[in-house]
This record gives sequence, structure tokens and C-alpha cells, in this order.
Amino acid sequence: MTNAAPRRPPSFAHVALLTLALARCGDDGGGSVSDAGSGSETSGATSSPTNASATTAGESVGSTGGTGDATGASATTAGATGSATNATSASTSVTTNASDATDPSASSDASVTDASATGSATDTSGDTEASATDGTGLASDSGESSDSGGPQCLGPQDCPAPPTCSDATCTQGQCGTTPSPAATPCDGDGLCDGDGLCVECLQPGDCPSGVCQDGVCQAASCDDGVHNGAETDVDCGGGCPDACAEGQGCEVNDDCETDNCEGGTCGPAGAACLNAPPNPATGQGCPLFFDCAEFSDCGVFQGCQQWYCDSGQCALNTLSNCGTTVGGQCVANVVITQHVDPPVDKDFLPPDGVDFREVGSLTITIQNNTPDDLYLDKIPLQLDTLGGGSSFDVSSLKLYQDFGGADWETPGDFYFCLTGNPFQFPQNGVLGPCGGSFAARVVKNGGTRRFVITLAFAKEKTFIAGRSYRLRLDANAKLDFRVGGTLGPPFAGTQCGVPNNDFVGAWVNAKNP
Repeated sequence: MTNAAPRRPPSFAHVALLTLALARCGDDGGGSVSDAGSGSETSGATSSPTNASATTAGESVGSTGGTGDATGASATTAGATGSATNATSASTSVTTNASDATDPSASSDASVTDASATGSATDTSGDTEASATDGTGLASDSGESSDSGGPQCLGPQDCPAPPTCSDATCTQGQCGTTPSPAATPCDGDGLCDGDGLCVECLQPGDCPSGVCQDGVCQAASCDDGVHNGAETDVDCGGGCPDACAEGQGCEVNDDCETDNCEGGTCGPAGAACLNAPPNPATGQGCPLFFDCAEFSDCGVFQGCQQWYCDSGQCALNTLSNCGTTVGGQCVANVVITQHVDPPVDKDFLPPDGVDFREVGSLTITIQNNTPDDLYLDKIPLQLDTLGGGSSFDVSSLKLYQDFGGADWETPGDFYFCLTGNPFQFPQNGVLGPCGGSFAARVVKNGGTRRFVITLAFAKEKTFIAGRSYRLRLDANAKLDFRVGGTLGPPFAGTQCGVPNNDFVGAWVNAKNP
């Protein structure tokens, strides 16, 4: 038998030519590349895109002599090989079985390392790294990628700083925001409104003016319903167009509708008497019982009248034995004369809630020419009224023994007799009986005694400012006396001195200041 010539294994140049041919066939349109060595088709083979970015390029050739050629290939999964033009960062290493590499003129892109074929390509961008670890020509992807839908935070502190008046939140790993609580400080002097906005105020107390509107402090004004600015009370005084009513706050008289500021409060109307000239006939200024600070508030000394401020209230001192008298121009057992200057017409404050007001109206002097002491017991009187006054307004008549120096004055004068409701039944205008008091005595043999009769007005009466009252002693009236003592018999002697035109007392006028 003729020995057959041994079969030559294919040269390395042949393998290279075959590999190149296969590579060119793969350039036409994205076909898959088969591994001639393993006979298996790799999944996910890629076509040759223009300007592709290669991440891994690796081929291995099987034992049948197949070669892998990677020039600018782009591969994204293990074992996928292809030919790509203009690819970036492709590094190829092809190693064949030592028995297959006999042609030293093999491709310059391949290097023989050992008997096992290993191909590797490294992505210079650092995104993915693939390596072929065996002779099958399959590459494994050892890289990791970030999932953009994964958790972003573990708590609010991991989240970006939120906008003003918002707080950072972390819910199920996702960052968010929520409005800050109302009244949280913001932007210096601001406050969060609870809805994510920074405002100047939330309530009136946040503003100097006490007025907060739509989150903004408003300037003080005279029509905002708040006591603010220079106002002395709510929307009045302090330069506002409206003056304050009685009882509201004030600093000067001009702040008040009543033009009367007393101790920081607007007082009652009528206090214009403080600036008015005194009465030219009597010298009186403000009414009796008016709260005063000095004598000039009440009037001036004029004639027999001395107006003064006594313990904070206007008072009157009428000088004794001043002025003229009428009546008494006869020789009789009892002579009655009247002082026509004291008392004088005068103004006084109404009761105004106090217990009563008491004002002198009539003054008489009695001379006793008998040999016995006489005691004044009863005085018949009439009441004149003006301005709607009524006899029912008078709560009482009082009788004083005048010790000198005043119209009537306690304790200077001695009060000793009172008649309640004197102009109603059963009194019917009679003051008395008064003879039971030692103060009613007029001493014998020409002795004299001066008496003052006053009108009193209690707060229970229908007493109204603007009314006037005075007492009258009728010319035919007869005064009753008792002889020798407080319980002695009535005096039956002759009286004279009361003129035909009566003894007429002074007007007392209820008047606001």
C-alpha cells in the first residue's frame, strides 16, 4: 500500500483569510456571526453602526480553526461580536490554539499567547467591562449600572434645602416638601402663613398699628376702629377729625366733644364756665358744688359775696351785716328785717347722683323787744319756680342760726330745724315747728338773731337742670314764737317789719357748668 501523503493542517494565513471574508460578510447588514470553532451562534450579534461606541469586543476561535477579527467592533453583551467602523476604544486580542498558529505572517492585530483562545476588550469610558474567559468566544459583562428610579433619601436631612416657608420631607425614599407651620419666622421679621408664603403679619397684635390686612400691617388711621397712632381714644382726639365723647380718653379739652378734659377723661358738657367771665352782678363763676382746683374757678370776691374753692368744690361765703335791709321800721314787740344782698341769686349743680344739694335762699333778722326770751317756732313760706320747676321738687326746708360770716355754713352756722316735703300736705308751706331747740331763741329786751332758710333737693326727686326756685315771706305772714322756753305758750304780741311787697329770697338755679 502506498502511504498517503500526510494532510497538512491549514496555515495561519488561510485562517486569517477565512476570518476576514466572514467579517466582510457581516458588514453588509447586521447578520449574526457564527463561531467556526464551536459551531454555536452567539445571541445579540450587532451590525456595524456608524460612530458606534464599543464597550467590549472579543472573539475566540474554536478547535476547527475559526478566527475572530475585531476591528472597531461594538458589543454590549457577552459573546456578541461584530465589525464596526469608526468605533471608539476597541482593543482586541485574539489568541488561537498553538497548533493552529504556524504562519508567522499572521494578522498584526493578533498575538499568540497560549494554547487557549481568550479575547478581551476594555471600554475606556469606564461604563462596562466584558471579558472572555474560555475558548467558546462568549464574553461575560461584569459591570453594574444605576437605577434612576431607586431610593433618593433615608430622611429629610438627605434632601435639598426647601424654599422659604417649606419643610423638606422624605416619603418612601422620595424627597418632597410641605408648608411650614403658621407663625414660623421667615425672612427676618416675617411670619409663615401656613400655606407656604412669608407674610408681614397674621393677626392685629403682630403690627404696631394693631391692624393686619391680607398679611400686611396697615398704617394707623382715624377710621380703622382701633385706638392707635396719636388718638386719645378709638378714632377720636389727638388730631383726628372727630372729638371724643364724654367718658372717653383725652389729653386736652380740644380732644372732647364737651370741651372738658378732666384727669385724662372727657367730662360732662358745660365746663365752659372755667373759661367764661364771672357773673357781673354776683361775681360767680362755676356753679356751687362744681369740682374746682382754685378760687378763680368758682368766681371772684364781689360786694358781700366771696366765691372760693373749698376742699375741691365751689363754695360761697356771704359777709355778715353786709348790704342793706328792708322792713322793721316800726316800734313793736317783734321786729323782722331782711338782708337783701345775702343771700344772692346763685347757680348750683343738680344732685347728679349725690344724696342732695342744699342752697340758701332767704335770710331774716328778728329783734325781740319783749321782757321774755322768745323761741322762733314756725315760718309760713311760699315757693316761686321758673323753667318748669315744681314745689314737689323740694325735698326739705332747713333752718340755721347764723353765727356770722356766711350765707349758710356748717359748722359755722347751727342747723336746728328741718321740714320734709314742706309744700305738700300737711305742711302746706310751713317751716316748723322749730321752737323746741335752744338755737331758736331770741333773747329778751332788744336781743337779735339772724336765721338762714335753705332749700334742699334730694336725688329721688324729679329734679331737672334748668329749673329755678326761691322762697318768699308774705307781707301779711305772721311768725309763731313760744314764750319763755321751748315748750312755753305761743307769743300773742304785735309783729311788724314785713313790707307790703313781701320778703323775697334769692333765686337758686340748677345749672350744668
